Amino acid sequence: MKKIFFLLLIIYFFTACKKNNKPEDPSPPQTATGKNTLNNNAFIVDTSAVLASTDNSVTILKSATTLRLKVGEILLSAPNRNATYGFMRKIVAISENNSQINYTTTQASLNETFKELHINATFNDSITSTQSGRLATIGDANLNFNFLSNTTFFPGLKLNGNLSIKFSSIDFKYDKEPGSLLPKYALIKAQMTTDGSLLSLSTTGSLAINTPEVTYANFWLPDFYIPVPIPFTPLTFPMRCAQRALIKGGPISFSGKAKWVILPKVNATIGVKYENGSWTSLNSFSVDASTVPLSQFDFNPSVSLDANFVLLKPVYEISPFGADIIKAYLEAPAELSFTGQPITPNYSLKFKASITAGMGSTFFYDGQSRSVNFTAPIIEKTLLEGNWTDAVTIGTKTWMKKNLDVTTYRNGDPIPQVTDPSQWANLTTGAWCYYNNDPSTNDTYGKLYNWYAINDSRGLAPSGWNIPSHSDWTGLITLLGGESVAGGKMKAVSNLWVSPNVGADNSTGFSALPGGYRDQSGNFSSQGYSCYLFSTSTGVSPGNYWCVLMHNNSSSLFQSNVSAKTGLPVRCFRY
Repeated sequence: MKKIFFLLLIIYFFTACKKNNKPEDPSPPQTATGKNTLNNNAFIVDTSAVLASTDNSVTILKSATTLRLKVGEILLSAPNRNATYGFMRKIVAISENNSQINYTTTQASLNETFKELHINATFNDSITSTQSGRLATIGDANLNFNFLSNTTFFPGLKLNGNLSIKFSSIDFKYDKEPGSLLPKYALIKAQMTTDGSLLSLSTTGSLAINTPEVTYANFWLPDFYIPVPIPFTPLTFPMRCAQRALIKGGPISFSGKAKWVILPKVNATIGVKYENGSWTSLNSFSVDASTVPLSQFDFNPSVSLDANFVLLKPVYEISPFGADIIKAYLEAPAELSFTGQPITPNYSLKFKASITAGMGSTFFYDGQSRSVNFTAPIIEKTLLEGNWTDAVTIGTKTWMKKNLDVTTYRNGDPIPQVTDPSQWANLTTGAWCYYNNDPSTNDTYGKLYNWYAINDSRGLAPSGWNIPSHSDWTGLITLLGGESVAGGKMKAVSNLWVSPNVGADNSTGFSALPGGYRDQSGNFSSQGYSCYLFSTSTGVSPGNYWCVLMHNNSSSLFQSNVSAKTGLPVRCFRY
């Protein structure tokens, strides 16, 4: 039941997008089993005596404690109403009045506070820990984050898909023996994988993208305690440790139309270890990222585009007393590198990954905040490289080889998707739909648009492309030898056409497929049998507009009229 609870809690936070709430107070710690002891200059104050606490000061009520500390000594407190995680502070100055003592403080290190300290916490699939005290961790539950189609964490960019982060195990260890000035051993290590569905990143307009690193999600995980016996008492002092997981992205800076679809799959061991007086990296990882073919219609092939940015960066942090300067952390940034250009090769898409593990040296040393970190060498994987193949030149025009597949006008405004038949039949503005309202038809046949979308002043065709007029289709028919043979030269040789697919040889490379249509009443028809393609031109009677069509039982390219409410595929061309 506990595993189910943690899983539901995690999924709730991540599907709710950004959260930045710290967890509720954890349960009380269990009895200590280790020999964790304080140095002689470290003292624990009763929580009832703590009047106030900031990053650099602590105010104590005199009447609530007999402690009277000196500069250089260390003051500790368990979690209390004035210090969520408690504190571990070294005193640098003292002032007082009749009722209060104000200690000016800096963050103390674990090494100068504890004579002996043993932390051995392992968080794994079974949600157990070798460290006595309450364990709270992500365990084997995936951190799932769903990017909806309108997700715009980066201004001008749209994210769509699902990202899954899994920490299958996390180890946090620290050993300091009596009489030693430094720890004997320290370690933070995690097994991490990123997975999920294909993650789509696309521009929502033509403006330049320039944004710093942002946090997609900030999830505070439940804390755990390290119990420390209080000298000369049967009680224990609970050293509270905070932990959280984040998903970050960016910075991003580039200009131009673009769309990438990536599965950013990485398997990693991330860690850093201190032993025998030196630090060692434990980092190792492999990349199994994948993508889908790029479409030149998602880019501007005539303009060069260079983009290099961090798509996502999972982060795990753990910090005693919730103090940043003594935290240990793990990071696994995944980066996209894209080059698009008019010359050969037209494009190159690479996926880069690296991992970093670090620990604040203030864990161990006095004085200024210091840290140590190790970054594994970057692994770079070329996902795609080649030339655009989604267009074919016929005469003086270059035609798309696939039907149009856009959901926004050229200026970035959304085109409504309408599925309901009666709503479709009553439209007088632009709309689109999938054939049979089935998204699985999209990759093969594209989308169906009514004529209102074609005629919208915001522009349906991508920048640099045109929707053919009646005269454009007539010119193509003439170029191909007339209406009776033009269809066969344009139809794909494919079993998607119901037999007999008369005359099909696709000698032009146009690759027409039988995507069917949606009639003015909102009903779907003719997929497998007919290919309809819209034009921009007014038909022979009011409210009707020209289109061309091909059938499975003919080699002809017919010209006909349909209602403005009819939903047809669209093919674009450029000069």
